[in-house]
Amino acid sequence: MLIPTELRIPEAASSVIGPRSRPRVALGLIAMLALLPVSCGGGPKGPPPLTAGGRDVASLMGDLKHKQQQVRRQAILKLGNIGDAAPEVAPALTQALKDREPLIRKEAIYAIYKLRNVPRDTLEAVEQLSRSDRDASVRELATRATEKLKARE
Repeated sequence: MLIPTELRIPEAASSVIGPRSRPRVALGLIAMLALLPVSCGGGPKGPPPLTAGGRDVASLMGDLKHKQQQVRRQAILKLGNIGDAAPEVAPALTQALKDREPLIRKEAIYAIYKLRNVPRDTLEAVEQLSRSDRDASVRELATRATEKLKARE
């Protein structure tokens, strides 16, 4: 980052501010620049929380219990986009495999497939769906996903 060695105040501002105020204006500008990293999410507070669609992981995980199917589906899609970046995503998607709606279970399988590192218990849950889910389309998708996930190991 380039830091100017001399701050020049435009002539129009100079006539309004006056010569005695110039040092205070320059110090104010420097103070604002010093605070910039803190206000942008960096600095002492650390990185901002992971989000997808403007929502953080904890909020999306709460949506997995929502009564409306579409809200649960959107949460799974967004958690799938966050993926391995947040360690709590895989267990949340594993829980979503138990949803009452076949569409939600299928979306959870797709989201799990997108993970680079699938935990053993998550893989076992998908494999269990391939054998015993009440919906044939979920069983078929879970079977294909299990085969591909095992091939990656």
